[in-house]
This record gives sequence, structure tokens and C-alpha cells, in this order.
Amino acid sequence: QAIKNDDNEVFIAKFSSTGELKWSTYLGGQNDDHSSDIAGDS
Repeated sequence: QAIKNDDNEVFIAKFSSTGELKWSTYLGGQNDDHSSDIAGDS
């Protein structure tokens, strides 16, 4: 999404095994958005 809304959004970040931030992003629309689960694998 190009512009962050002022309400609740979903924030996702990936860190290395040493805690270094690899990337981050957020998802959402014009209304409040919530995430209940996120799954990842190597």
C-alpha cells in the first residue's frame, strides 16, 4: 500500500538470526485491519 492509514494496520517484519532487520512492510485499507495469524518457513 502506498499510503498508511491513521488507523490500525498490519505490520510485518523479518529479522535475521542475529536480530538484524531484513525487511518490513504494512498491510491495510481505509478501515481498521487486524492480523490473527502469520506463518512463515525457511
